[in-house]
Amino acid sequence: APCPSAGGPGDPRVAALLEACAGAQWERAAPLARTLAAEGHAEWEADRFHQSRALYSALLGACSCNGIAPCAPLSRREQLQVHANLGSSLMLLAREPDVPAGARADLLEGARYHWSIPLQVMPSEENLRYFHRLCAADAELARALADAMPLAAAAAAEGRTATVRSIERRDVSSISREDFVRSYASPRVPVVLTGVSTGSALPTLEDIVRVCGAQRVTLQRSTVGLGGRSEMGGPAPAAWAGMHRAPGTTTLAELHAELQRGGVADGWQLFYWGLP
Repeated sequence: APCPSAGGPGDPRVAALLEACAGAQWERAAPLARTLAAEGHAEWEADRFHQSRALYSALLGACSCNGIAPCAPLSRREQLQVHANLGSSLMLLAREPDVPAGARADLLEGARYHWSIPLQVMPSEENLRYFHRLCAADAELARALADAMPLAAAAAAEGRTATVRSIERRDVSSISREDFVRSYASPRVPVVLTGVSTGSALPTLEDIVRVCGAQRVTLQRSTVGLGGRSEMGGPAPAAWAGMHRAPGTTTLAELHAELQRGGVADGWQLFYWGLP
């Protein structure tokens, strides 16, 4: 049975694995890593996700296997299974009812990252794609809720309350582009457009790259968890929606090619870029 502090700071197997990996003693490290992985799998299968999270996180941390690079003490298959099960554990922990919105967003962002590791190796695997997209979408909603809660509390303290109003619906055939810009877009008035034809297929990513591939774009990633500091330790630059901009640019075609090769790691993404 797992020891009481399985995967925690007091687990001597984690310390032994860390020492073995630091000294590149792979024959010694491999059985320790397999034991922790097996116990993590058993906890995961028993729906004890706090325990599986602790074991998987300790294993990956001790082996420095948190990324896509092969993990010496584990087979490639075992490494990817650990990442997938850790992603699943974090995703399910985020669904516990008493988790605050900010902590839920952190859990879901961690889950998205760990799902992304096997997804980079098997990009056509639909289950991996589904869970990665699900975690990304849920994390965005949780982060928006966490950001909104202080504003709602401040509004309540000032005696302000939210009001609900109806949103106008317009058939797309009854409104011109000029009317839409003048009446809705410019004054920022919401409207529901109905009667939009779905007869033509929406443009694919490849269609967009073919037309806009030469456009230069700036990648961004979330500054959440940096505590107001940049990755290099200095003050984080001002960022909209908590996103930090990369120092350089790339073309959309270059970005697409890199994604096809499984690149652009560490959370860099094309965020809030309007089509030219």
